[in-house]
Amino acid sequence: MGRVAGVSSQVVRERLLAAAAEVFHERGYEGASTGEIARRAGLSVGAIYSNYGTKAELLGHAIAAHIPVQLAELFAAGSPGTALDLLTRLAEALPGRSSRQGAMLIESFAAARRDPAVAKMITAGIRHRRGGLREAVERAQHDGLARSDLDAEALAHLCMTVVLGSLVMNGLELPGPDPAAWAAVVDHLIASVAPHTTSHDPEG
Repeated sequence: MGRVAGVSSQVVRERLLAAAAEVFHERGYEGASTGEIARRAGLSVGAIYSNYGTKAELLGHAIAAHIPVQLAELFAAGSPGTALDLLTRLAEALPGRSSRQGAMLIESFAAARRDPAVAKMITAGIRHRRGGLREAVERAQHDGLARSDLDAEALAHLCMTVVLGSLVMNGLELPGPDPAAWAAVVDHLIASVAPHTTSHDPEG
């Protein structure tokens, strides 16, 4: 049975995703059993398959549930005027993200090479997030907040590459750069995406 008396389906999913993140992080995809995930969530194995068709689907949703909060806000199609600000905050915070996020990402990539179902989930998730970034860039361009001569898809691809690369480095527990130095680089890169301003020489 997948239903739990007195517990909403939303709470059940949250408990499963939290438990799955722990077990995947500790034991990897191959070593993570649905029985252990259910036990840590305080639920039955049936609860897993009532909400997620396969272990691969559960892994995909567990990773999605642990993406940076700012990135989730960006995909929620917030105010177009905040797109570049959100990208700036996201980029500046990346080196300090939890190593668990990166470790889960590394494990998902390894599992994707062995399991086509995992590969499908991970690829679909990355494409979805890259699409959200592209739409955010396009909104900023439409509102005159970003250069229109830069390809939105290419910018989104670059942003997604930075996000994934930073999370992987965190997962490997590599030391990050000085926060102030990193913020200065991020500010410079974001400024290069902003529309050029033309200054007029009063003597000209």
